Amino acid sequence: MTGLSPRATRTTFEVDGHVCLQLTGEIDMQVESMMATWFQEVATQHPGQDLVVDLTGVSFMDSSGIRLLMDAHRNLGDRGIKLTVTGAHGVVLTVLKVTGVYHALSGES
Repeated sequence: MTGLSPRATRTTFEVDGHVCLQLTGEIDMQVESMMATWFQEVATQHPGQDLVVDLTGVSFMDSSGIRLLMDAHRNLGDRGIKLTVTGAHGVVLTVLKVTGVYHALSGES
């Protein structure tokens, strides 16, 4: 499998007092544990900073991705850190809305 691109990648940067975790690719059960590690790394490396998860580059998300986002939202929220999702579009936006989690994750009312 040498030379294959990873199913999902991330870029992390700080902007306007919060940290942004920019995701690309497909978010499913094959990348779930890797992504859980990414959320833990962000929380450790940027303690107390609110987190924006940018899904602009995400082309697919299944229920494991939704569960991961909701778990991170809850766990960070328990520490007083706000997690907000932005940039969801296409099938990813549809999945977030159909499952009823979009409003909680996007911060929209």
